[in-house]
Amino acid sequence: MAEAEAPRPRGRRPKYQEDYARRAFLLGMKGLTNEQLAAVFDVALPTIELWIRTRPAFATALKAGREDADGNVVRSLYERAMGFRAPATKIFYNQRTGRVIKVPYEEVYPPDPTALIFWLKNRQPKDWRDRATDSFRNGDAQEQARKVRDAIRAMDQADGVGTQPQAQAASA
Repeated sequence: MAEAEAPRPRGRRPKYQEDYARRAFLLGMKGLTNEQLAAVFDVALPTIELWIRTRPAFATALKAGREDADGNVVRSLYERAMGFRAPATKIFYNQRTGRVIKVPYEEVYPPDPTALIFWLKNRQPKDWRDRATDSFRNGDAQEQARKVRDAIRAMDQADGVGTQPQAQAASA
């Protein structure tokens, strides 16, 4: 005969646990939505919304994690838009000696025009929003293109990129 199962406790077990605030912070840093949080915690979406309203530690931790993640994304977007330098290592293998040689250097990432335009459209929407096609007739497209060229040229000059005269650059 099969063994009898132990009787299950009656009623709902409490779902919220004190370590959920710490987990909410970490999951918020990963950018999870409330729907995704519900799946991770194995609860319904209204339960997550209830915890946010009634559990200050949970709400504060989740908000702090999301703000940290947003700050990292903003910093990364800004660096892509402006260009940046980062340490890197080149690895060489010497076949004669069988040794691996690691040479540190600085990688230069030039400004990314797509990131620059995205940043400007969101930070200065009045000046950089997409316009209807009839605005091209008024010379707006040429003016915007001039602004982008000037902004990129200023960034290049600040980084020392493209400062060679055209004649020297062509002969190099």
